Amino acid sequence: MGEVRALLACAAEEEYRAFASALLPGTSHVLGVRLPYLRRLAGQIAKAPWTRAWLENHPAPESFEETMLLGFVIAALPTESFEERLDGIARFVPYIDNWSVCDSFCISLKDVRKNRARTFAFLTPYLQSENEFAARFGAVMLLDHFVCDDWLDASLQALSAIPSQAHYARMAVAWAVQTFYAAYPEAVETFLLQERLDASTTALAVNKIAQSRRCTPEALAHLRAHSWKKPLPVHPARG
Repeated sequence: MGEVRALLACAAEEEYRAFASALLPGTSHVLGVRLPYLRRLAGQIAKAPWTRAWLENHPAPESFEETMLLGFVIAALPTESFEERLDGIARFVPYIDNWSVCDSFCISLKDVRKNRARTFAFLTPYLQSENEFAARFGAVMLLDHFVCDDWLDASLQALSAIPSQAHYARMAVAWAVQTFYAAYPEAVETFLLQERLDASTTALAVNKIAQSRRCTPEALAHLRAHSWKKPLPVHPARG
């Protein structure tokens, strides 16, 4: 572990640290290591013969970058079964405490698309969680890996039932709705007009749909007419 931390310290850039910290309000111990480097290092670690022992004995991460690296290793690790992948994911999710780690980890889990039914069942406790980043993890997994015909209805239902009212959880729900809207505008418009989300999250989703420019002016006017509250303040980070 000491060697990996030394590599991270050597790759840190002060200017980039200041930039990254500004995007991660409330996140401490940012070193300033760029994501491409973390992904390359994770790929090397994932192929090493000692990786499983390293993961089993890994202490709690000491920095934002170490947390990100750990997630990338879990995502890249060759596994003998999909259950092994899910075990690694379950061990990692409690370490997620910001939007960047959450979103970068979720998009890295490419093999879940071959195992959607098992993954959806696995995600259920997170989609039902009051915890801000557990709920965000569930929502972002849906928008990254479940935008398809077979999972549209189940995904929208799961999004509408997420109980967490924390900022980054609700922003993820809105972002997911916008992502599904881009692929299924009629179905998602119906979903929104049925008031299956709370008013604030509906307004956030409509705002994101407008920003995506994937909506006709007529459809946008129709959606906005049913947005009953102004969007919540957006933190200076990816929503």
